[in-house]
Amino acid sequence: MEAIYAQHNKWVNIVKNLGGGDFSEDIVQEMYIKLMNIELKKQTADTFVYYILRNMTYDLHRKQSKVCKIDLEELRYLCAEGSDRKEELEKIHERIEEEVENWHWYDEMLWKLYKDGRSMRELSNETKISLSSIFHTIKTCKERISEAVGEDYEDYINEDFEKI
Repeated sequence: MEAIYAQHNKWVNIVKNLGGGDFSEDIVQEMYIKLMNIELKKQTADTFVYYILRNMTYDLHRKQSKVCKIDLEELRYLCAEGSDRKEELEKIHERIEEEVENWHWYDEMLWKLYKDGRSMRELSNETKISLSSIFHTIKTCKERISEAVGEDYEDYINEDFEKI
């Protein structure tokens, strides 16, 4: 296991090249856990580790592709620009607010501070919460909002206003 960990940076770079992005470090850490659960009788070959990392990265891509994503900045722009369909936008905003109110207090607090225009670094400095924790919390919040109102937003964009 120590021989594998000695090549840590190599594994992180491989996952980044496979498209792991911000999750590269996490995927490598999960690979270590997976290897610990396997009884290694002889030194593990680099190719075996590569295949584990590749499969874990592809699993991540499959999970991410199933999430319906909306661009919150685009939604803000539409609201600011004004629209003939303000009622539908207000319904979407109300659903977002209802969703946020049902969250854990920590998630709700960070989301509201972030939504008010503070950067993640500013939040980290003000709250003394690590930047990575804030990043992952905000990312999860965005995904939850996408799941909650993603279809309504798509209907709005496609001008299927009666479905909202």
